[in-house]
Amino acid sequence: MKFINQSILNDTKQNGIGFVGSVIVDVVSEILEPGNLVYADGAKYLSGEDYESEDVQYSIGGMCTNNSIDCAKMGAKYPICVLGKIGLDENGSRIRDFLKKNGISDEFLMETHDHPTSVTHVLYVRDSSQTINRTFRYYFGAMGDFYPENIDYDVLRDLKIVMVGYGLLMPRFDIVDVDYGTQFGRVFEKIQTMGITTCLDLVTPKRDRWWKFKRFRKTLKWVDILSIGEDQAEGITGISDEQAAVKSLVEDYGVTTAVVHCGDKGTNYLYSASTGMVSQRIFDVPPEEYAGNTGAGDAFTSGLLHGIHNGWELPHCLKYATAAAAVSLGSLTTTDAMRHEDYIIEYMETRPLK
Repeated sequence: MKFINQSILNDTKQNGIGFVGSVIVDVVSEILEPGNLVYADGAKYLSGEDYESEDVQYSIGGMCTNNSIDCAKMGAKYPICVLGKIGLDENGSRIRDFLKKNGISDEFLMETHDHPTSVTHVLYVRDSSQTINRTFRYYFGAMGDFYPENIDYDVLRDLKIVMVGYGLLMPRFDIVDVDYGTQFGRVFEKIQTMGITTCLDLVTPKRDRWWKFKRFRKTLKWVDILSIGEDQAEGITGISDEQAAVKSLVEDYGVTTAVVHCGDKGTNYLYSASTGMVSQRIFDVPPEEYAGNTGAGDAFTSGLLHGIHNGWELPHCLKYATAAAAVSLGSLTTTDAMRHEDYIIEYMETRPLK
């Protein structure tokens, strides 16, 4: 079943958003500057200014944990469900603690004795031009052992929206399938037959590996909501112009509602048969409110799904999502800066656009 327009989505009796896939612990380091000496554990030996230690924070990461916690912090009045796999280790306990702290059940997290919990090392580097870039070092761990067959579809049955991802970060789902593009396609088809709206998100490999995106072209036939970055849209469609790419995702590949968020480039785009092209400029975030952009894409998608679930008009959802992404920039971690829906709505109504 594909939801053709917003009114159909609003009519469903199902309620809640499910997130299936990546559950990760992020180890986030402070912003580094090339050539500087950094003490990782100096405070163990001499306090004060002698060996000022690097600031390292443990946070959650991954599609499931980022989006579920962002939606919870927005004040979701609907059920939130998280399905993923963790190891029996300290990082697995961290993920459980983060979910519980935000009022989200950890009941449907699977555990494995064979692999550690997935981890991403997030490194920020400031270059000579003062531009801050990110580098990610990812360890698949337990999520590398997460299979489509691990999904308990009965857990998802009463939900309105189910998001699965990240594509290209879940080896057992990324496998090429002649009929469905990837194993994601088979999962999405089954979810759609349950009358549930599907959503997909992706990560971006090195540019010389962008050929991996092409395997998702067939998969998109079973995707109702696609929320991706401009690089991912180009990788799938081969089109560098964001407006042309977002339109192609719908008209050429069968997505119902496609959104391309463009980071700090200036404008985000949404396209569907019912709305046509919708554009939204990003907000002008002052330097004192910018700490880092890790998790900004997830914050955007959380805002988008939150609005769609609540039955808002799609242009309003796009603006709210853009504001949510701007708010998320206030922390080095993925979700610490996220705020309640009321704050985000005030933000979108009062803050200047870039």
